Amino acid sequence: MACGNLGIANDFNIFVFGDHTQSNVDSEGRVAVGGNATYTDYGVGSSLTPISTDTADLIVQGNVNINRGINFAGNTVVYPTSQVIAYTMTNNNGVPGQPLVGTPIDFIAAEQALASLSLNLAAITTNGTIANNFGQIVLTGTDPELNVFMFNGNNVDGNGLRLDTANGINIIAPAGSTIIINISGDPVGFGSYTIFRNGITSTRADAAFLLWNFYQATTAFNQNLSITGSVLAPYADWEARGFGNINGTIVANSLTNVGGTLEAHHVPFTGCLPTTPTPMSSTSTTTTTTSTTTTTTTSTTSTTTATTTTESTTTTPVPTTTTTTTPVPTTTTTTTTPAVVTGPNIIASKTANITTAQVGDTITYIITVTNIGDQPGEAVLTELFPDGIMFIASSLFINGGRFSGVDITEQVTLGTLSPGQVVTLQFQVFVAAIPPNGLITNRGFVITVPPGTLVPTCNPGEPTIVGMQGVPPIVGETLPVLPVFKPGVTPTPGQIVDLSPITTASGKVVLPRSVTVPGITLPPFLGLTIPLLTGTVQPITQSNPVAVSPPPVINFPSLRVTKAFLDISLFVGQRITYSIFVVNEGNAVSAATTLFDTLSATGLFIPGTVRVNGVIRLGADPGKGVSLGPIPPGEAVVVRFDVLVAGAGTLTNTARVTSQFVQPNNTVSTQSFQSATISNSVSAIRAASFANFLKAASVQTVKAGDSYQYNVTLTNLSTDIVAGNVIFYDRLANQLEFVSGSLVIDGAPQLDPQVGVFLGTIGPGATRTLSFRVWVATDAENDTINNQAVVFFEFRFGPSCFRAGLLTNISRVVVTEEEEE
Repeated sequence: MACGNLGIANDFNIFVFGDHTQSNVDSEGRVAVGGNATYTDYGVGSSLTPISTDTADLIVQGNVNINRGINFAGNTVVYPTSQVIAYTMTNNNGVPGQPLVGTPIDFIAAEQALASLSLNLAAITTNGTIANNFGQIVLTGTDPELNVFMFNGNNVDGNGLRLDTANGINIIAPAGSTIIINISGDPVGFGSYTIFRNGITSTRADAAFLLWNFYQATTAFNQNLSITGSVLAPYADWEARGFGNINGTIVANSLTNVGGTLEAHHVPFTGCLPTTPTPMSSTSTTTTTTSTTTTTTTSTTSTTTATTTTESTTTTPVPTTTTTTTPVPTTTTTTTTPAVVTGPNIIASKTANITTAQVGDTITYIITVTNIGDQPGEAVLTELFPDGIMFIASSLFINGGRFSGVDITEQVTLGTLSPGQVVTLQFQVFVAAIPPNGLITNRGFVITVPPGTLVPTCNPGEPTIVGMQGVPPIVGETLPVLPVFKPGVTPTPGQIVDLSPITTASGKVVLPRSVTVPGITLPPFLGLTIPLLTGTVQPITQSNPVAVSPPPVINFPSLRVTKAFLDISLFVGQRITYSIFVVNEGNAVSAATTLFDTLSATGLFIPGTVRVNGVIRLGADPGKGVSLGPIPPGEAVVVRFDVLVAGAGTLTNTARVTSQFVQPNNTVSTQSFQSATISNSVSAIRAASFANFLKAASVQTVKAGDSYQYNVTLTNLSTDIVAGNVIFYDRLANQLEFVSGSLVIDGAPQLDPQVGVFLGTIGPGATRTLSFRVWVATDAENDTINNQAVVFFEFRFGPSCFRAGLLTNISRVVVTEEEEE
C-alpha cells in the first residue's frame, strides 16, 4: 500500500508537462499543469477530503484561462510568470485572492524523472504472455509480485490486432501483484470496450496495481471506455476522442478534449514498481531554488557556479529554467570605464530592426563583433533566445556571406580577429510565443580563445568536430529505441542516470542499472555534440530589447502557417533545413493539430531530422503527418526538418496543417490551413557522383528475440574532393534495439556512439566500413523491418563549402513467427 513509485505524480490525478484543455468534466483528485490550463466548467478535487486552506490542488505553471468550474477542496496556485487571462473558478476553501502565486513543483525535474522511469520500465524483461482470444487481448502472468508485458499497440499479436480496435482486454495475474504493460507504437490508444481482471469486470481496487507505460507514443488517445490503472505517457499528447474515464493517475505531455472527454477518478497508484534504492520524491511541497552567480570582466576566464538549495515552502519564487543543448556561462556584467587591457579584447553588440513585435512576426538582428584589444584573438559566438523565440535556419550571414548550415544558437566560429577588425553577423528569428515578461533580452555571448585553438573547417562559420566521445559498452545490454529525444529531459546518449541496480520491492534485480539512449539513433545536430570552449567571455550587449505584445485575437478559429527558406540555388545531394511556423491567431484551442508537408520529386525527407519546438521526433515523417499536439490561442509551434535534394530542376514545397478546434460546448470543428509554396532552382551538380554508400543486413529473415548485424560500406569515388566531418546516422526502426558493444569501424571495436557515428575525413578513393548488431523486440512478429541509413558530410567545390548527404539503399528483414512444437 505504501509503494506508489510514480514520484511526485503519485499525489496527482492528472500530471501533464504541457497544456491541459478540458470542459464539462472533472478530476476527482489533484491536477498539475506544466503549460497552460484552458477550462470551461471544470472541476478539481471532488473526492478530496477534508477541505484545506493550505493544499494546492490545482497547480498551473503556464497561462490560465479558466471559466467557471469548482476547486472543491484546495487552492489554485499559478507561477510568477503565469498570465491570468480569466479565472472565475470557485474555490470552496474560501481562501481569498485566488489564484495564489507560488512555485510548488519543479516541472523540469519531474519530467526528467518520469521520462527516465518510462525508459527503464520498457527495458525490463517480460515474464507474461499475450494472446488473441477472438479479438480480445488476453495478458497472462503468474508472478505473485511483478508481471511485465510488452506489445506494439498497433500490432498486438503480430497479426494486426490493435489496442484501439480490440473488443476487450482480460488481464489474468495473481491478485495484489503489480502489473506493468509496456506499449510501443505511435500513435496508439485505447478503443471502446471493457477491461477485465481475471475474467471479471475490473474495479478501482484492481486499478491501483496496474500501470500502462506508453514509452514511445507522441500521440495517444482514448475512446469510450473506463481505463483501469494509471497511465505513464511522458511524450504523448493525449487526446480524449471518446467519452471515457481513468481509474488512476495519468502522466502525459498534454491532455485535450478532442470530441470527447476523459474524466479522472482519484485512484492513487499503490503498486510497487521496480526502482533504485533511492526512489523519486513523492511530495509536491518541495521547491528547488537555483541561484547562479558569476562575475565577468574584460579579462575573466568563464566560470559557472551553481548553488542549489531545497526549502520546504511553496511560495518562494524561482527563476524559469531553460534547457539548452549548449552549456552556457551565466554572466553578470557591471558597466564601467574599461581598463587598458593587453592582449585581445573581443566585444559584441546587437541591434534589432524593430522595438516591438507580436507572435508570428520575424525580427532581423545585426551583431557587430570587434577586437578592441592590441593582440589578435580567435572568436566563438553563441546566441541564446528566451522561450518562444526561434532561429530561422539558413538566415545567417557573416560579413555578407551566407552560411546555410550554421545555427547561431550553436557555436559559430568567426576565425582570428586582428586588433581593430570588425565582423558583422545578420540573422532572423521568429516570434513563436510571448517570452517570459514579454521581452526578448540578450543572453548570448562571445568567447575569445588564443589564435589557432580551433582547427580550420570547410565551412568557416562552423566548429570542427574533433571526434565524438563514446561511452563504454555494457556487454549483453540492449538499448530501447525512443521516437522522441527532448534535450534536457531525455537522458543524453550514453548518459547513465543511476548506476544503482533497479530492483523489485523484494530485492530482485530486474535491471543492473538505468538504461541509456543509443546515440546511433540520434541525428548529429551540433548542439548535442560540441562542448563549450573555455576562454574569455563577454556578453553580447543589446541596445534595444524587443517587447512582444499579445496579437489581436481573431474571433474565430484560425491558424497562420508560415514556411521559411531562403531564395538560394541548390545542388543534387545538398542537405537543407526547412522551418515551418504554425501560429494560433484565433480564439479557440487547436487540439489535434497535424502538419503535412509535401515535397516535389526533387526532394527526399531525411528520416530522424524532425524537430517540434526543439524536441527531436525520430520516427516522424512530414509526408505522413506530424502531430503537433494542442496549440492555445496566441501561441505557436515551430517544426524543422532536413531534406536531401534528389534531382535537378526545381524543388517546390508546401506545408498544410489540419486542426480540430475545441469549442467551449465541447464540440469540435475541423479546418485546414496552408502555407505559401516555396520554390528553389537546383543545379546539375550531384554529390552521389562522388561516393558509393551501401548497407546490408546479415540475414533476410529473423525471429523475434534474436539479433542480427548491419554492414555498411562508404567509398569516396572522387579523385580530388575530400569529405569532411563525416557522420553516419541510422534511425533504427522501433522494433529494434542497439546491442551495446557491437559497433566496429574498419575492423576495430568502438565505444557505444553518443550521437551518430563520427567517421572524420574520407579522402579521395578511400573506403570505410562499419558494422553493428541489433536485437529484435519480442512484439515484432510478422513485421517487415525497413532500414535506411544516411551519411552527412561537408565538401569544398571550387571556392565554396557545402553541406551534403547520401542515403543508403533500403535494407529489408522479415520477422517470422516462432515455430510451434
